[in-house]
This record gives sequence, structure tokens and C-alpha cells, in this order.
Amino acid sequence: MKTNICKLLLLILIVCLPQFVSSQKYLFSKNYWHQGEITLRNGQVLKGLIKYHLDYNLVELKTGEEQLTKTFGSVQVANFSIFDTLTKVGRTFYALQSKTLSGYSPYLFFELIDSGDFEILTREDIVKKPHNKGLDLKGTGKYDLVLEDDFYFLDTDSKVRSCGKVQELVSLMDIPATDLKKYIKTNKIDLRQRTDFMTLINHFGIYAKKFAAKQSLGQ
Repeated sequence: MKTNICKLLLLILIVCLPQFVSSQKYLFSKNYWHQGEITLRNGQVLKGLIKYHLDYNLVELKTGEEQLTKTFGSVQVANFSIFDTLTKVGRTFYALQSKTLSGYSPYLFFELIDSGDFEILTREDIVKKPHNKGLDLKGTGKYDLVLEDDFYFLDTDSKVRSCGKVQELVSLMDIPATDLKKYIKTNKIDLRQRTDFMTLINHFGIYAKKFAAKQSLGQ
């Protein structure tokens, strides 16, 4: 009897777990519509429901009673702001040029994180992480979808530069790499999570004056 019950529970788990993991893709802000506004490069301001697609540097806008949808690329948009339906916080994104090794600088959407005296730019990324808890099943049950961030700052030429790695931070702040690594290890800092990253930046704030972004963004 107990064996049959265990088999039944296992069957239910096998059927339901892939559906649960699949549903994870909806637990991120990029999959929702948010109230907000878009400022185009010609100065026109458009208000309505917004959905953003950072992977493609596109933003959708629904307006009017008919809920007509328009799509804008980062070349057309100066910035857009939303009140996040999922997290219930205000968020602002800017279309900025990023430097590449080839010298080509396309416009990409970056979110501005305002934390005290310092402003960091970020691009969120949804990645697959090994699923190490519970029953090790084959297929989609073996990973979780996790929200991570890549971090950037604006240099003196108002160009976006990466600052999310230890060596990049060492080159920007006048502190030894050993001190930075020790702080990261002691405080279990994850350089791909915005709360942890800003905790580190604010801790070493006296060395991080280059991170101010608002003046370059015209705020």
C-alpha cells in the first residue's frame, strides 16, 4: 500500500515539476506590462503600458482604449520609466552607447540604479543555474532560472564601461585587490546581484567617485 502511494506521489512530482520550472519564466519583470512613459530622442513623451525586451533592445507601448501596440528600438528612445508591476518600485532605463573592442557603439538599454551618492548602470540577465535541491530529475527539473545583473558606469566621455568584475573594480578604485577580494569573501558578496554589488560600492565609497552618473545623463 505504502509503495503504491509513494509511486503515485513520485508520478505527480514528475508531471508537475517541469510545469513549475517552465512557469518560472513568468516570474520576471520583463514578462509583465508596466505603467510608464517613453521619451523619444525627438523629445516626444508617450505614456501607457510598457513591456521591455533588453535582449533585443526594444520596448513596447500600449495606448488608448483600443490598446494599440507600438514598438520602439533603442536608437529611437532616449529613456523610459516604469512602475514595476511585479516589484512595485519605480525603474528608469536609458539608451546609451557602449564601447566595444571594434569601436562600434550601438545603443543599448541600461537601467540606472540610484543608491545614495552613487549611481550604477545595469543590464539584467536571466540565466540557468543547476538545480541542487530536492530530487535530481532529468530534463527541465535540473535547473532554475535566476535573475542576475551585469554592472556598468559612465566614464568621463559619457561612454558605458563594464565594472562588474574584481579587476575592473580594482582599476577604478584605489584599493588593493587583496582587500577587495577579502571583503567579497568575508561578506559573501555576489557580484551578479545588485543588492550585494551596491553594498560593496557603498562600503568602498570614498574611492568610487567615478561612479556618479546623473550629471552625464542630464539629470
